[in-house]
Parts: sequence; C-alpha cells; structure tokens
Amino acid sequence: MRSLEEKEEKTFEEIPEIPLGEDYDSSKDPALAHEDNEVVEEKKNFKKELEDLINSHSKENGSDTSDFILAEYLNDCLLIFDKAVKRRREWWGAKEKSGTF
Repeated sequence: MRSLEEKEEKTFEEIPEIPLGEDYDSSKDPALAHEDNEVVEEKKNFKKELEDLINSHSKENGSDTSDFILAEYLNDCLLIFDKAVKRRREWWGAKEKSGTF
C-alpha cells in the first residue's frame, strides 16, 4: 500500500480526459484499447439498445427529453463510473481486473 505522501502527489490531472456525448469516439478511448473488435462493437450497440429500451417504456416522457439524449446521458454516466472505479484502484494500488469490481 502506498504512503500518504505518495497518495497526495497523484491528482486528477494525471488521468486522461475522455470526451463524452456526441464527441465520444470509442476507438480513441484508452479504457477500450485492450479490447478486441467484437467487444468494442458490443459497447457501441449498447447505447442504441438503451435508447430503444427507454423509448419502448416511454421513460423520456417524464422529463420531456428525447430517448437518444437520455441514452447518451446514461451511457456517459456508466463511462464516468468506470473511470472513477479505475481511479480508485489506482489510488489504492489494487491490481486492475477489466470488467469486474
């Protein structure tokens, strides 16, 4: 485990910024660099499936927000959460296990 002084030296600026929303390009996401094409394609399809799910249950009606905007938002939330978990593991020095908590 790292000492307190070592932990204080690490900052958020050291973690590469991932553009989200319409600017997000999964081919440039360092978190996906180790994954094969099939996994990357599956993640690209997730947002479309989420959009269809939101639409089929009319979940966009409560906020009067288009289903594709809600799907984009929820997808971005998951990406940010993944980044936070990775950051937490780096902070505490745990070994990274892709796709698991």
